[in-house]
Order: sequence, then C-alpha cells, then structure tokens
Amino acid sequence: MKLSLHDSEPKGIEGVAPAKLINRVIIGPCEHPVQVRTGIAAALADVGVTDPISRMWMSFIPLRQS
Repeated sequence: MKLSLHDSEPKGIEGVAPAKLINRVIIGPCEHPVQVRTGIAAALADVGVTDPISRMWMSFIPLRQS
C-alpha cells in the first residue's frame, strides 16, 4: 500500500512530508555502507529532501560474520 506523504493545511495534515518527517537515517552495519548511503541519499533527494547527506550517519559497528 502506498501512502501519500504530503502536508495538507486544509486537511490539518502537517509534518508528514519526507523533508519534515525524516530527522536522521543511520546506515550500518553492512558490507557496503558508502554505496547504501549514496542510494538512500538519491532516493531522499528525489522526494524533495534538501541536503540528504547531512541527515545521514554511518554506523561503524563491525559487521558480524556467521
């Protein structure tokens, strides 16, 4: 199910637009954190989040090996 994440003053809907809703994104632990960060930043930019890289943090907790 797709949700429309847009603010609407007449309907009293505020704070659900991605630029307001997303405070921070934490990446990790994963095998390729830089590539993941780049992909998520591009997706956030596509939905109108300005300067998405500044909202992204990379966790440097070691990736567990099975």
